[in-house]
Amino acid sequence: MTMDGITLSPPRDTPRGQRGVGMLETLIAILVVTVGIIAYMELLAFGLKHTDSAAYQNQASVLASHIVERMRSNLAEAGSGAYDIAHGGSVAGAETRAGADLGSWQQRVAAALPGGSGSVSCSGNPTICVVGIRWDDSRVDTGGSNRELILRALVQ
Repeated sequence: MTMDGITLSPPRDTPRGQRGVGMLETLIAILVVTVGIIAYMELLAFGLKHTDSAAYQNQASVLASHIVERMRSNLAEAGSGAYDIAHGGSVAGAETRAGADLGSWQQRVAAALPGGSGSVSCSGNPTICVVGIRWDDSRVDTGGSNRELILRALVQ
């Protein structure tokens, strides 16, 4: 058959076994891409969880260093045990500088870290203080939801 000088060939018959192969290949390609996208999204979620956990760890370190510096600026009270407090303990003697420092510090720990609490224990001559900060890190479930940072410092 010719049409204006162009020869048209009759449509080819495709064998019965080949029908729908293009559609099947497309569906398999969509499936592979979808699995890849889901894996990438899981990887992003994992990374975000651990980024938050690292940020909390960093914040706890800064807060522990902060109370140690406050104790170094008030050596007399630090050496006498005025800064000693247990996790969840209440500040006694808020009218003293140590009490004011501890009260302010505990509020900052509670505000900066989820379920945050702090402890301080000083002893010896020279004075060695152990600062502990606990917080809830349940977003990252690494064998328990509570994390603790412990800082031992020579206060002089």
